[in-house]
Amino acid sequence: MWVFVLAAVSGVVEWVRAYLDDRHQFKRVIEHLVDDCAKQLFSDRQKQNRITLFKVTTGWRAFLWSMARLPLFQKLNKWRAAFRLRWAERYLAVYYRPAIVRNRHSTTALRVSDLADECEGMAGLVYEEGFYVVADLPAITRLQVSSVKSMASLTKQDPVRHYAEATKISDLHLLRTFDTFARHFMGVTVRTSNGTPWGVLLIDSEEPKCPFSMPSGGGIIKDQLNNTARIIGKLVN
Repeated sequence: MWVFVLAAVSGVVEWVRAYLDDRHQFKRVIEHLVDDCAKQLFSDRQKQNRITLFKVTTGWRAFLWSMARLPLFQKLNKWRAAFRLRWAERYLAVYYRPAIVRNRHSTTALRVSDLADECEGMAGLVYEEGFYVVADLPAITRLQVSSVKSMASLTKQDPVRHYAEATKISDLHLLRTFDTFARHFMGVTVRTSNGTPWGVLLIDSEEPKCPFSMPSGGGIIKDQLNNTARIIGKLVN
């Protein structure tokens, strides 16, 4: 009997090892695709033009990710944002960022929904629209954002309010979790072969001048982003 039990356990262990190995290789292929896209588009300007691959996940998974990544008794704004997550809802969480960029292991989670009004942030806008681009947002700093008492206290002309509304961030706690405030964004939804939204591929640029071909809507950068998203969509099907 013990021989059969040991054989069964051994088989399960080997299956788990093979499964994890396959998942690792699968993710490495996706990472190479994102890395190549960043290199082709921005070469030595990747820190100023960051590419992020977001994946749709549940609130409780996003919360556990935050628990694992955030240091205790530090970054309280990020902890507050983590505790606002609704466990049963869907969110876009960071799946991969190239090694060269800042904040690779971000705990940012942006809500998405079948209702447009419930989608958060630029990634949420992309998820809802399929493709979205915005340029020349006001230049704001973390100090400016931290000094805001409430969104309601800001005038319509205030740059922080303008930025928050343009990027669809109504929650001040969420806005305060951002380490940088990009001025230009472009993103496309990653869909599986049957059209189901899997995630979002998003560029955020800190450059003073928009790197996209505006007002034509993106030019070669849009084409490359769409092609990369299409390939990833086929892989994650």
